Amino acid sequence: MKVKVNNIIIDVEVADTLEEQSYGLMYIEKPLKENQGMLFVYDYAKPLTFWMKNTFIPLSIGFFDKNKKLINIEEMQSSSLLQMNYDTAKSQGLAQYALEMNIGWFKKNNVQPGHRLEFFNSNKGLKSSSP
Repeated sequence: MKVKVNNIIIDVEVADTLEEQSYGLMYIEKPLKENQGMLFVYDYAKPLTFWMKNTFIPLSIGFFDKNKKLINIEEMQSSSLLQMNYDTAKSQGLAQYALEMNIGWFKKNNVQPGHRLEFFNSNKGLKSSSP
């Protein structure tokens, strides 16, 4: 699936089931490709917390509200298999979407709170960013 933020097209793997969301990017050993990430989609907006258990690459995560507006961005350091304490990131409000990218991606691409997440429709181009 492709999404767009700040006019940047991103190729994402979607995690919209509990199993996919629990597994996330665990055990990935190489950085993601440029403009590649994982989009977590929830049924409704709620406070979200992510942790880096068994996640071997550092990540930046953007939290988006129910209207697909970016609330906040957090950076998380990688972990090891033997680690007991993990980096965590929390949404600063109710979030319905979370976008994990290589660490520093949001800053590098000047993506800031207030920017909107847009979904592509494979047959019709971009869907509207409005709810």
